[in-house]
Amino acid sequence: MNLPILKRNKLQALAGIALSVLLAGVSPSIAETFRLDGVSMNLELPKGYCALQRSQPAEKLFLDQQDRMQKGTNSVIQVAVLCSRQQAFRDRKLVYERAMWLMNTPDGKPAILPEGMTRAGFIAEMAKTLPTLDINKINADTDKSGKKEGVKLQINSSGTIDQNDDALYEGLVVRAERGSLASDVAVVTAVTTIAGHIVTLNLYADYVDRTSFDGLLASAKETLRRTVSANGAAAPPKSLPPGMAPVGQGNPQKK
Repeated sequence: MNLPILKRNKLQALAGIALSVLLAGVSPSIAETFRLDGVSMNLELPKGYCALQRSQPAEKLFLDQQDRMQKGTNSVIQVAVLCSRQQAFRDRKLVYERAMWLMNTPDGKPAILPEGMTRAGFIAEMAKTLPTLDINKINADTDKSGKKEGVKLQINSSGTIDQNDDALYEGLVVRAERGSLASDVAVVTAVTTIAGHIVTLNLYADYVDRTSFDGLLASAKETLRRTVSANGAAAPPKSLPPGMAPVGQGNPQKK
C-alpha cells in the first residue's frame, strides 16, 4: 500500500474515533451480517453490549449525530452500549461504555486494500506508520468537526498497545469538553480488514489511569477473534467493488 495514503487513512480514522467520545428493543451481543460496498461482513459485538436502534429517540439522536460528525472520514456501521447502561443512555445520561464499528471512508470512498495485500501485511504496515503521525493535525481535524456539535475534543496521548494476527490495537486518552462538563475518556481501537476493507472496532470507557485500557483491550481482542473467525479467510479484492451508500446516511443494509 502506498505509505502516504496509509498514513492519511490512519490519521483520519483516529480523528473519527475521537469524535464519538462525548456525545452520547435493543439486541444483545450477537453477530450481525451487513452488506457494505458490495461485500458481506459479519460483525460481532463485545459480550454484554447491546446495539443501538433508530426506533429509540435518544439512540437515533446519537446515531444521526455520529453520521454527521464522521462524514468524510468513516461510515458508522454499528454502535452499542453496555446492556446494563442501556436505560441510562435512553434517559440521555452520559454513558461512556460504548462500542462502535466504523468503516474507513476518506472523502466518502471506502479504503480498499491493494490487490494481494493480506490482513497480516496491512497490520504490519499500519504499525510502522504510528510514530510518524502528526497528533497536532489529528487534533485540529477532530476539534473542527467537534465544534460543529458544540464539543471540544483533544487527543492527549495515543500509541500502539498490542498487535496480533487479528488487528493492531491502539490506546488513546481523549479530553472531552462541553460547556462546564469535562471528562477524560479511554479509547481502545482495533484496526483490521474484512473482505479487503479497512474497519475499526472502538471501545470507550471513563479514563482513571493506564489500567483503564486493560479491560477494553481484553474485550477488543476477544471480539476481534470472534469477528475474524466469523468472516473466514477471505482473499483481498482484485478490483474495487461497486460503491456503497453515501456516507452519513448511516443505514448499512443487513442481510
